[in-house]
Amino acid sequence: MRAAVVLRKHVLVKQDPFVGSFPSDCLTKPIPESLLSFMAVLLHGPQATLDGSGVSGDVHQRFKVACGLSQLIMYNSVKGTSISKTTTKIRHIRDHETPLPLYTGIKIHSNTRCKHLVDTFHQLGLSVSYDRVREVKVAVARSVCKRIEEDGVVLPTNMRSGVFTPGDMDNLDHNKTSNLSNDEFHGMAVTLTNHLSSENMGVTRDPVKIDPLDTTKPKLPDHYVIVPPVDLRHDDMFVPCNDEGGPFRPSRDRIPGSRARDEKWINHVFLLLSREDLGKD
Repeated sequence: MRAAVVLRKHVLVKQDPFVGSFPSDCLTKPIPESLLSFMAVLLHGPQATLDGSGVSGDVHQRFKVACGLSQLIMYNSVKGTSISKTTTKIRHIRDHETPLPLYTGIKIHSNTRCKHLVDTFHQLGLSVSYDRVREVKVAVARSVCKRIEEDGVVLPTNMRSGVFTPGDMDNLDHNKTSNLSNDEFHGMAVTLTNHLSSENMGVTRDPVKIDPLDTTKPKLPDHYVIVPPVDLRHDDMFVPCNDEGGPFRPSRDRIPGSRARDEKWINHVFLLLSREDLGKD
């Protein structure tokens, strides 16, 4: 009892708000050293040591469990001393939200798209609520829309600059025989590919950051979401050029090497088919 009272003074601390990404030391940084030491001794015995886990993001495998349980304890701790027997919903203090339950909720929803599963983990104290997951995803979408407006072009946030990047477009047609517009879908998909190489890995952009105080609705300008029909004429094709006046090309052509390997494999197969007895070689 005395140890629990002492630890509560260190557990009920304000956490840094989520800004859109998890830093490398998010597993250990939010945890007070006293709580982490207590959990390490409780789980692994009195000989357990922190091994510098509170200094860097590199955590020993066995202490990841202690860090995870410590974050869940901090997330589920409340300031009040009275517990109502009629309470049906668990309420958490936003300032005490640790990275692990938030990551768990986002991960579960991204993999399953199941609201019930997220809320089930939330009721067990292992994850944030489904409403919190939606709030974070809307905030990320809001920040992505702002970056698109600043760049003047719609691009994925993980695209790298300074490398050869071609684009592929193809139409999407779903249920084309339907007589109702709500069952039929026509659209277009655009795929961008960074051709990275050992000589040029491109420039990685900073991750998007969200503003916890911003509650505006994310929205793109109409000229970004509405694409007018285009009549492509083959006699009036525009091909962009680089600074030297030549066409854009990847730093290294991988097609000849792939073709040579394919031809080598085909010749090997023909050689085996011409034999009467393949043997074990």
